[in-house]
Amino acid sequence: MKVSVSLVTYNHAPFIRQAIESALMQQTNFDFEILIGEDDSNDGTRQIAIEYAAKYPEKIRLFLHDRKDVIYLKGKPTGRRNLIHNIQNARGTYIARLEGDDYWTSPNKLQEQVDFLDCNPDYAICSHDVFILKADGTKETSHWFKKRLPDYDLCDVLSGKFFPPTCSVLFRNHLIKDFPEWFYRASVADFPLIVLCAQFGKIRHLEQVSGVYRLHSGGVWSQGQFENDWSMQQKMERTLGRIELYEMLEQHMPTQYRSIIRMQISSLSHTVSSLAYRLDDLKCARKFLIKGIKAWRSNPEMPFIWTLKYVAILTLPTGYKIYNSAKEALFGSRSKSRD
Repeated sequence: MKVSVSLVTYNHAPFIRQAIESALMQQTNFDFEILIGEDDSNDGTRQIAIEYAAKYPEKIRLFLHDRKDVIYLKGKPTGRRNLIHNIQNARGTYIARLEGDDYWTSPNKLQEQVDFLDCNPDYAICSHDVFILKADGTKETSHWFKKRLPDYDLCDVLSGKFFPPTCSVLFRNHLIKDFPEWFYRASVADFPLIVLCAQFGKIRHLEQVSGVYRLHSGGVWSQGQFENDWSMQQKMERTLGRIELYEMLEQHMPTQYRSIIRMQISSLSHTVSSLAYRLDDLKCARKFLIKGIKAWRSNPEMPFIWTLKYVAILTLPTGYKIYNSAKEALFGSRSKSRD
């Protein structure tokens, strides 16, 4: 078996048919299987999955899970067990990821990615561009890159320079012998999975658009896939989750990546501090400002003069607000006079 398509789904009834059909339409010169992990949906998704498994028994392996086995993090259910179960049961040389609310657009997607990895054993992952489909029907090209390059590595992933869209990923099977304990506790699964695999080789990102990443009200990242759509509280919660994840990575990743991880903890801590200040939580703001400075004292993303200014804001908040109001009044009036 060359490829195992890992399709995890929960309450994706409006979308699951398109996801399954996009996997079935793949044109390849090798055998592939579709593993559907269904997490006990209550909207009809399970019935649709059963229907397809009965129709394509030679192609689809269906795993019907129970909600009592779901892994919870901070009281919220996750699809972690579903994903891990699919990966552990994959028989293919490679594993392709697909979630029940996304879909592929190119019938040659798997063939092109397999051809590349077959010819390049020093690569662990192959990904590609996707369209982002919004709830209003508009599409955008993916924007997961600070700088587009053909190849990336683990340092690029850890530093936030690159992260492949989930539905675009094909990676070598059996890179992960056993999932580490911290993986079960991580705030998200997609990022640490790429981190684990990228330890074994480079990542090639293909420029062609071969899939669609769907945003909708029922998605895991619903109402805030893009940072400017988030409320300050949402930004705070998700940034705190990222800090926790990087702190786990700091404890378990090889020491050569420690400086990159500390840099991210520093930058994210400063973000939390800024958000907390804007939410009038000065205690939290001071805590994470100190955390950010301790994590990386010479963070180039956080100029020293800015840090000094921010320390002043937090230690003398009333005085700073008076100063800032006076400055805005002064320069604001000058600006109006020039107009």
